[in-house]
Amino acid sequence: MVLLRRFLAELVGTFLLVFVGSMAVDSSSSLVEVALAHGLTLMAMVYVIGPVSGCHINPAITVSLMVFRKVRAVEGLAYIVFQLLGASLAGFLHAVILPESGTFYGLTLPGGAINGDEGVALLVEAVATFSLGFAVYMAAVSGRVNDAVSGLVIGLTLAGAILAVGPLTGASLNPARTFGPALASGNFTAHWVYWIGPTVGALVGMAAARTVAGEK
Repeated sequence: MVLLRRFLAELVGTFLLVFVGSMAVDSSSSLVEVALAHGLTLMAMVYVIGPVSGCHINPAITVSLMVFRKVRAVEGLAYIVFQLLGASLAGFLHAVILPESGTFYGLTLPGGAINGDEGVALLVEAVATFSLGFAVYMAAVSGRVNDAVSGLVIGLTLAGAILAVGPLTGASLNPARTFGPALASGNFTAHWVYWIGPTVGALVGMAAARTVAGEK
């Protein structure tokens, strides 16, 4: 029953992050608003479901925590399944609400600013997710940041990354954030970028955090 609660927390948290984030992309032309929508939602989820599941709501974060043995492999894989399920529900609900979406239901794609270059997008997503992985490990895993501000730290990191690279790649930093809209729209253009880039970035970010925190 405890595991089921964790899995459901990951499903709900990922659903809310993907739904709010993708709807913000569709309904707002302001990068600041999009960044705040993602960042505030992630911040809230850290406080709301963090005590239940740890609030990964991101396969790249889960994979990284599995590599560093903070999460058991079987449990981590189940987390990812429920994260993708939550993201899928968000994508299809978005499609129901805004069936004529001009952004493929908030899908993240390599942008015109980088000429749609998938290699550059991969690098951008990796570097941006490095910051998120570093912040998550330092604020929520290492125990070196007060729990009272951990959600604020992580949410602001995501918002800042979106402000920095949103026009370049859509600033996914999260395979689930891209998967839900891709599934709903049937558009998997450059999809691999949003799995490999964030996962590598989160891994390196957490490795750096472990070094800074003095862990081996």
